[in-house]
Amino acid sequence: MKLIDKFDKGKIKILFPFMGDSYGGAHLSTIELINYLEKKTNFEPILIIHKKGKFYRFLRRKKIKFIFLELNKILGSKLGIFANMFIFFHIIFKIANFIKSNNIRIVHSNSIRENITYSIICKFLNTKHIWHQRSKLEAKKINFIFKYLSNVCISNSKYTSDNLPYHPVKKVIYNYFSLPKMKIENKNFNKEKIIFGLLSRVHRTKNIEYVIDIINEIKNYYNKKILFYISGEILDKKYFKFLNQKILELDLKKNVIFDKFQDPYKFLQKIDFLFSSFRAEGFGRTIVEAYISKTPYFIYNKGAHKEIHKVLNGGIAFNSLKNSKKKL
Repeated sequence: MKLIDKFDKGKIKILFPFMGDSYGGAHLSTIELINYLEKKTNFEPILIIHKKGKFYRFLRRKKIKFIFLELNKILGSKLGIFANMFIFFHIIFKIANFIKSNNIRIVHSNSIRENITYSIICKFLNTKHIWHQRSKLEAKKINFIFKYLSNVCISNSKYTSDNLPYHPVKKVIYNYFSLPKMKIENKNFNKEKIIFGLLSRVHRTKNIEYVIDIINEIKNYYNKKILFYISGEILDKKYFKFLNQKILELDLKKNVIFDKFQDPYKFLQKIDFLFSSFRAEGFGRTIVEAYISKTPYFIYNKGAHKEIHKVLNGGIAFNSLKNSKKKL
């Protein structure tokens, strides 16, 4: 990569900033990348967290090394122009001082808030910035920041890259995966029950209602106990309420179980089949984890899922979940 060629030999400090109030696949991918960089490269990765939220608690629980630099808000928090200007002038000196005093050479940010905030500050400091885009970029208002303030843009799939505006240095680098430490067992399908699972945050974009409809069809078709575990953070409370109402109407209260986000490999070992119901997935690490775990998957044949399924072929890809019941 051109960005790295300009540095002298020796340990290169690279900063990975996260707000810390959420936790999901991007966070896991970053931890795996940090572990790889520490063991096999000339980089010294530094993980920094700004809020004592879910990711902060996860890191503490797993005893993963990080630095805490408290910030209540950063840019890109869906506030107005003046509110964002106030936030920027409130945080710029704190972040800039940390970068300069710790001799940070590269900042590698992973979500829209961190990308916007750190790319602007890095431009002021003449510090190299890597914009890591993990999903389709919808906000056209930030095209200028994207094009001119970050040195390199990395996307985690061709689908994500193709949906980005022009950038002079744009590369596709797929997520790094380390194999699980636990032993992966072959599936021993229980004749008495079938267990389905979904590893996803609960949000209306995830199309979970269609999966619940399919679970209802399967329950009515097979003379077996059918279970469906949904493992993930509840982001949309109204949608969560809607799903619970649907579950009650279909008499699926004993079949559909919501659970907190957990270790993907442990989750995949306890289920028979995985659903991934988001249409515009930027990468879809869960289907790769399912493949590693020998768990068949059912996915949309769209977004990065289509791209990855061509390589893995570890399940069934649907063009529409609404019309997929018979095929399933």
